[in-house]
Amino acid sequence: PLADGCLARATGAPERYPEGRARTKQVPVAIAAAAVERNGALLLVRRDASEELMPGLWELPAIEGEAAEPARFAARYGGEWSFGAQRARVRHTITFRTLTITAFAADWRPAEVAEREDAAWFTSGEAFALPLTGAARKLIRRLSEEG
Repeated sequence: PLADGCLARATGAPERYPEGRARTKQVPVAIAAAAVERNGALLLVRRDASEELMPGLWELPAIEGEAAEPARFAARYGGEWSFGAQRARVRHTITFRTLTITAFAADWRPAEVAEREDAAWFTSGEAFALPLTGAARKLIRRLSEEG
């Protein structure tokens, strides 16, 4: 059906035109996120400026993997972590990665986050005013719908 609009065919020299690029194969990535709430606010962290993808954007604390492993969260964010039931799950595709992000109810000690550049408490309304990753936006929306 596209033959009539094909420039290579119309010129009679299709070998002069490059073939289309092969699509990059999607890579599935599982992510466990922590839904830490206090007084109606959610703990969000800002991605470091040195991050390869989306530096400086806000998101829930997270690690790569299906399970919310307290020791890995502690190594990345400090404090003591404990996790409860799954609260939400979203899928998000970015570049060649298909992310499946599962948010678990979480508790973090110390629960006090000083006002600093890389972590703070936000209501969902405040969070949507921040520069969020697309995946974080989906996840926060799902968490706020769930109540």
